[in-house]
Amino acid sequence: MIKDRIDSGEIDPTGEQLRPRGIRNVSSDESREHALVATPSDDGTEPATGAAALFVRTDGTRSEADPAPVARPSLFEPSPAAPTRSVAEPSAPTPPATVEQTPAAPTLLPGVMLDAKDLCSMSGLTAGQLAELISYGVLASDSVSGASTYNDDALAIATNAKRFLDAGVDARHLRGWRVAAEREAGLLDQLVQPLLRQRNPEARAQAIQQLIELEAVGGRLRSAMMREALRSHMH
Repeated sequence: MIKDRIDSGEIDPTGEQLRPRGIRNVSSDESREHALVATPSDDGTEPATGAAALFVRTDGTRSEADPAPVARPSLFEPSPAAPTRSVAEPSAPTPPATVEQTPAAPTLLPGVMLDAKDLCSMSGLTAGQLAELISYGVLASDSVSGASTYNDDALAIATNAKRFLDAGVDARHLRGWRVAAEREAGLLDQLVQPLLRQRNPEARAQAIQQLIELEAVGGRLRSAMMREALRSHMH
């Protein structure tokens, strides 16, 4: 009631009691609640709310004792990115060591023959090494008009034999490969002889196809047996 407000000093009927200049008059619970509600300011700054609203000067300035306004992020400004934790990338596995492969022997066009000089140039053999391979029967030549010539198979033998010679294997030891190859060829020859005796083109073509297939199988068999014999050193 008005009488109660006069008795409490909240209302001065004489008008002699002055309220503090520059401080908003918060005289009732209703006005105090209104002061706690944020109202936008003219300069676009964040309005003071709560207890800070009680210290806002009515002349538009803020005293040194007034609490500083709390900066609030705008809805249109990106929030500071959260620090990211760097994760170490797993290092790429080290590739296993590879065994040096024997380079493929150069090939010749069908019907092309080489003389001794060209054979040494293409295979890497010296004249002395070529002579040793011929003397031990590792390498054979054809004779054309009294001159020694070499075909594509001789070039392949010379190129691979060169690798053994460079590894310290004597030419006479390479004779074992020649003997084994001739024995294998003799076995295959026995298998196709019945077809060759028929003396007709179809049987001969079948014999040639069978020789090609069995020669490839023999090479794979020989390689597997070699790996098995050397397994204790290769694993």
